[in-house]
Amino acid sequence: MTLVKFKTVPAQAFAPQINSTFAAFNRPAVNVAQTVQGFEIELAAPGLQREDFQINLEADVLTISANKQAADASDASVRYSRREFAVASFERAFRLPDNIDPETVAASYQQGILRVTLAFKPERKPLTRTVEVA
Repeated sequence: MTLVKFKTVPAQAFAPQINSTFAAFNRPAVNVAQTVQGFEIELAAPGLQREDFQINLEADVLTISANKQAADASDASVRYSRREFAVASFERAFRLPDNIDPETVAASYQQGILRVTLAFKPERKPLTRTVEVA
């Protein structure tokens, strides 16, 4: 399995300023483990919800992306002196080997870790049979 590409939201500012929104989010760290059954991808994305993720499989490329908007600051009674919660958006793509079964891709999200499991295709055993002569 090889990493294809990634996209991140560009930082609007590199030095936080008072009363400004610091909108930089690094791409999340990823662990890829090969097991007997296939591969398991673990993606560290704390603070997101299940609904924020989008996982697509097109041809042999698995794309994991998320987009979370910052909380709306329309409450006039709250005045921030510093605000660093920001928009979180990323995209990670992985090229899958030919022996992965696309029908068995599954994902779960618990305690800030997104786990995507990819199972190997079952091996096709050669057909062995006896043919009678008529």
